[in-house]
Amino acid sequence: ARPKPANLQKFNLNQLILDALKLFKNSSNWSEKMRVETDFQKDLNLETDPEQIRQVFWNIFLNACEAMPNGGALQINTSLVDHHDLHEKGLKMGRITVRDTGQGFSKKALLHLFTPFFTTKEGGSGLGLAIVKGIVEGLKGEVHGKNHPDGGAEITILLHPYPSLATR
Repeated sequence: ARPKPANLQKFNLNQLILDALKLFKNSSNWSEKMRVETDFQKDLNLETDPEQIRQVFWNIFLNACEAMPNGGALQINTSLVDHHDLHEKGLKMGRITVRDTGQGFSKKALLHLFTPFFTTKEGGSGLGLAIVKGIVEGLKGEVHGKNHPDGGAEITILLHPYPSLATR
């Protein structure tokens, strides 16, 4: 389970998300009862590992679909935000928020959200969000999870625009 080295490439984050969604919608995990709502900041370009980021989205989309067996909305937002680590360098982080309209995380799940092998799902491995955290942190980013005030679960990812600059 050792993370592979990052293969940094410049890419448009919004297009990568759309490509990942297209792949996911063609998998057996997708339900026609689901709908996708996006709110993307225009021209959000990053330099990080796109293959690892695709894996992150796959895991998050899978959790969201499993949380909404009767259908619902998968909401994805992107933006650039200030971050204390990058403020002096004049750089912003890419923020991706993925929200589902399921029941949200239980209190117990919130305590162990990114813990390997912790699961509340029948037959679940407990690795999905742990892998998300490992990948995102390996790319010098951050990931957070919570319940949205209007219902459902919400995962927020912060990615450095240029990890090679952010680690200097």
